[in-house]
Amino acid sequence: MERSPLASPSMAAGEFSFSEVVPPVNGSKSPSPPNSSSSIVSDSEEANGKTVPGAETPKPKKKKTGLDARPVNTGDFEPERHFYPRVLNANIHPLVASFFSLGNERILARYTHLNPQVNSAALKELLAYKPTYFRWAGSDLFNVTTASGHRQMIIVETNSCPSGQKSMPLLSDPEEHGGYGVVIDLTFKELILQADKSLGDLAVVCDKNMMEASGYAAVMAESTGERVWIAEYYLEDPDPPVKWEDGIMSVRDDKKGKFLGMPLVYVVKIINPS
Repeated sequence: MERSPLASPSMAAGEFSFSEVVPPVNGSKSPSPPNSSSSIVSDSEEANGKTVPGAETPKPKKKKTGLDARPVNTGDFEPERHFYPRVLNANIHPLVASFFSLGNERILARYTHLNPQVNSAALKELLAYKPTYFRWAGSDLFNVTTASGHRQMIIVETNSCPSGQKSMPLLSDPEEHGGYGVVIDLTFKELILQADKSLGDLAVVCDKNMMEASGYAAVMAESTGERVWIAEYYLEDPDPPVKWEDGIMSVRDDKKGKFLGMPLVYVVKIINPS
C-alpha cells in the first residue's frame, strides 16, 4: 500500500490509553440525594414501564408548527442577541488572536518545521484547494499523549455545519460581527457574486441554534444590503413555512400568511454554517 504524502507516524494500539484522554470519574463523590418531588426508577422498573409513585412525568415537547418566515434587514444585527454575555465582555488571548492572522505560507512553514516528515508540496496543494460544494466545515480535535510520551492532535470528526460563533470573543472590537462576518464575507458572499438577483431573495433556514442562525441572517443582510428571510423548518412540521417545487424554494411571509411566489427564493448556492 502506498503511503500518503501527508502521513505522520502512526500510533501503535498498545501505546494508547483512553484514560489519558478522558480522566476517570472521581468515585469519592456521592451523587446528590433526590429532592422530595422526585423519585428513583430502577433499571428493571424502567424497562417494564413502571415508575415509583409520585415520580414526575416528563412534559411532552411542544410541537412547532404553523411558523412563518420573517424578514431581517440591514441594521438588525445586535451583538447581545447573537453572543453570550460573557463573550461580549471577554478579550481574546493575544496568542490565539495571532494564529488567526497567519496566512497559508506561514502555517505551512510552522507545521513543516514541527513535522519535517510531511511533504510540504502536498500540504501546500491541499491548503490552496477550494472545494466546489463543501465550502465551510469544522473539526473536533483532541490533544493526546501516548503511553510513550508522544504528543499530537487527532481529528475526532469533521462537521459540515460547525457552530460556536456565539462563544467566540471578537478578534478586534471594531469588527462587531465577529465570526459571523468572516463566514458570510469569505464564503457565502463570494458564492453569490455572480448570481442573478432577480431570481429571488436570500434566506436562512434552520431547525436549531436560533441565536446563531439569526446572527448569520442579520450579518448577511448588512453585508449584501438585501432583505434576508429566516425560517424555522422542522421535519415533523405538517405545515412548514418552507416548500420546494421544481427546484425552487419558497417561504411563507409572516405578514401575509401565504407563500410568496414567482418565486421568492431561488436557491442558487447553499452554505450550511450552523
